[in-house]
Amino acid sequence: MVPAARIVLDGGVVAYPTETVYGLGANALNERAVRRVFQIKGRPSDKPLIVLARNRQELRSLVKEIPPWAKGLMDRFWPDGLTLVLEASSKVPEEVLGGGATIAVRISGNRIAQALMDLVRVPITAPSANLAGRPAPLSAEEVQKQLGDRVNLILDGGRACRATPSTILDVREEPVTLLRQGRVPLSEIRRVVAVKSRHMPESTKLARILLVCTGNTCRSAMAEGLLRKMLVAEGIGHIRVRSAGTHAMEGESAAPWSQEVSMAESDVDLSGHRARRLTTDLLREADLILTMTLSHARHIERMGKRFARKTYLLTSFPRSSQRDPEDIEDPLGGSRRVYQSAFRRIKRELERILPALVRAPSNWLL
Repeated sequence: MVPAARIVLDGGVVAYPTETVYGLGANALNERAVRRVFQIKGRPSDKPLIVLARNRQELRSLVKEIPPWAKGLMDRFWPDGLTLVLEASSKVPEEVLGGGATIAVRISGNRIAQALMDLVRVPITAPSANLAGRPAPLSAEEVQKQLGDRVNLILDGGRACRATPSTILDVREEPVTLLRQGRVPLSEIRRVVAVKSRHMPESTKLARILLVCTGNTCRSAMAEGLLRKMLVAEGIGHIRVRSAGTHAMEGESAAPWSQEVSMAESDVDLSGHRARRLTTDLLREADLILTMTLSHARHIERMGKRFARKTYLLTSFPRSSQRDPEDIEDPLGGSRRVYQSAFRRIKRELERILPALVRAPSNWLL
């Protein structure tokens, strides 16, 4: 730990574990060191960096003021994965702020991060230790693969417990604004303070998406996990995602290749997934139903014609009809490559429709 502290104090950059993913640590008050972080990641200079403060006393030196509602959030959730955006003090270099006037800061609960900060006694940067646009690393090995010798040292704290990034709130005014949904659930935050979302007008209601395949252990399971991660990354808190299978065995785990490929491709953890059989209750609750094949859509229509109007093939949404709809074939029983191909196809389709999904439910049924 002492060598890592010396590197940071000398203007170097270390990779280290946080309570979410691995981060890049540099002296946040050293302009030259901060610029190195941007260079290492290939990150645009107008994207600000998250900063870790050692304690609240150090935090006060980084911000102009701490509103009372922000103190309530700190009392309830720190140290943990909640990042707060506040007005930055003149002490903070412009490079950290990405040309803005606010700083995103939190106090970490990770013992290695805290030990490092106790030694350096300065705030340190905490963006994920990955190349821009690549998956956030969950282990020292993954940092090494992406960054190699770009960093001065990698502190190995084992595999991260969660791949979920921190939740980010702008707390300069009340109600506070949700900028990114992450480790701390929105429902928990709302017990402490009123919240609005930059993606969700006050009039926007909670929306529910149901993904359907046959056994709910392969395609719809992978799609559910991946879509949830996409929504978290976009800071979208008004959409709930579930999945089910037309012939699912209740409680069955995701297929081994589904789990392995989802984690390898996009850090999506399906270890806790349990299959759910499609029911009329699930169909009734859903605002939008996305199926993997035309046969699934027809199965749903047989369960109730009223459900057909909100059912689409994943490959045809948001169009209401398609002359030759394309199925996403079941990879069950296939090789890793077959599962990988199915996952990548699902990912492409979800990326394509994501802008339409973030609209209000009334706009989904085009």
